[in-house]
Amino acid sequence: MGAQAYPEVNIYTGAPPGVPDYDVTIAATDYNSSNQAPYRSRSLGATGAHEFTFFVPDGFLGVGKLVALELIYINRNANVPPTTVEIDFFSEYALDGQAKNFNFVNHPDPAGVAGSYLLGAVGAFGKFDLTNLAGTNMYPNLIANHRCGLRVDHKGIGGTIEYVGIRFAFNY
Repeated sequence: MGAQAYPEVNIYTGAPPGVPDYDVTIAATDYNSSNQAPYRSRSLGATGAHEFTFFVPDGFLGVGKLVALELIYINRNANVPPTTVEIDFFSEYALDGQAKNFNFVNHPDPAGVAGSYLLGAVGAFGKFDLTNLAGTNMYPNLIANHRCGLRVDHKGIGGTIEYVGIRFAFNY
């Protein structure tokens, strides 16, 4: 198994059985010097918003081959965990020259709290599954060469979430 390291992505190829053939994490665009970690991230406060972008590579054969499409975060919210927060998610994706597909989700989490998501312990990594976010797949018709966007919009969550990036993994 070989790995190529770039400042913002890690690509693994030649994976053993049970490991995705292609596994990349597209880092957030800003470097947060306050996190004292050797990775790029984007911290959003109580009412912050950020847009992430990613490109689907040529080898992607459709959602049936998808292993993971996740927004990775670290809970920096100082409220006593577990913390329930209200976050809106917007996605769009299209091929060059194609009309954009658009999704908006601010539905309840599995616990049934309207417009809210339950975060883990402060300082712990967590993820939002973008293929099943409150029962909605944010990218249901994803194919190779789609240009994708994801907007995250905090609705007065009372603290900070540090977004590490989007993990995209699939098998050929």
